[in-house]
Amino acid sequence: MTDQESENPIWVDVDSGFTGEPEQKCELFAALAKAQGEFGEVIKTAKGRKGHQEYFYANLATLIAASRPALTRHGLAVIQPFSGGLSQGVGRIETRLLHGSGASMWSVLSFTPQGDIKDLGSQVTYLRRYAYNALLGLDGDQDADEMAGPTDSGANQNLPPTQQPTAKKPSTSQPKTDKQLLSSLLKSVVKDFKKEDKREVVDRIAKHVCGVSYADVSDEHTLKLTAALQEAVDQDAVSTLLVKAGVLEEAEVNNE
Repeated sequence: MTDQESENPIWVDVDSGFTGEPEQKCELFAALAKAQGEFGEVIKTAKGRKGHQEYFYANLATLIAASRPALTRHGLAVIQPFSGGLSQGVGRIETRLLHGSGASMWSVLSFTPQGDIKDLGSQVTYLRRYAYNALLGLDGDQDADEMAGPTDSGANQNLPPTQQPTAKKPSTSQPKTDKQLLSSLLKSVVKDFKKEDKREVVDRIAKHVCGVSYADVSDEHTLKLTAALQEAVDQDAVSTLLVKAGVLEEAEVNNE
């Protein structure tokens, strides 16, 4: 699965800054440092292409799923309001990290929209992902150095043959797909149940989170279910999820 996003917005301006009193900013920085230490793994499952080179990156939903539980635990939240549009000839995406103290950290990306309203939506998604990734210090994109061959930049073309850098061998390992990540999380959640009960447990969780049985889980459901399971695992709240899904009684959890 990939974001419906475009890599062709024309940059106009980039700005960033902080708001709040010095002591409020200190609280924000401390909370962000703690949250970053608890962020989940960012799995690069979305596929993009630059010229003839394919690459993998983490889409916006994956970035949010990896970071929101830890942000919430430490009184942090991210908002990304959009203003402007095609008629004004300029778009503006503000990404703001808010803290309960009243302090915030923000960045603003201004760009010239291209194409029609659908193209605008794609460009906004693309820029929201980049802004979210950068503001929180996540690793959601493949490095440019990994994507470029040794002669792509022209920097090594004048070196003697014996000094030319050796091209990296392509990795044979592929990042997990959304389905594989979901399957891994489900196996972790139901590992203590009897083999004959595991299917029913999975179905109950899917119905609780998505309103459908696991067999009817769509791509959209996959992201929602993955995020719910990841949050439960990150917050050590799997038992709570199982109670809400009707798998366990609350008394059973209290007696553990």
